[in-house]
Amino acid sequence: MKSSNSIYLDLNPKYKIFQDVEIYLGGIGRVIFEDDTEQFLDEFGNEFSPRLPEKELAEFCEENINKYETFHDENVSLIIRCETPAINPFW
Repeated sequence: MKSSNSIYLDLNPKYKIFQDVEIYLGGIGRVIFEDDTEQFLDEFGNEFSPRLPEKELAEFCEENINKYETFHDENVSLIIRCETPAINPFW
């Protein structure tokens, strides 16, 4: 069931790039909105991607995976403690 109030952590996504992004963000999943757009978003409303249809979000993540990897590397000590900081938007 799709709901704008739920964060969706998909353990078997159609686009495998989503698993990589979720790992780099420390377990932050996607919210799937009623208009079939998706966005990496935490429970506090911090955005970690643009809001796009699934295929376009996967393409965005593929094109920008190095930015998510860099974010992880720079914040790994916080992520390990479940204190993921906000990301500087690059979209």
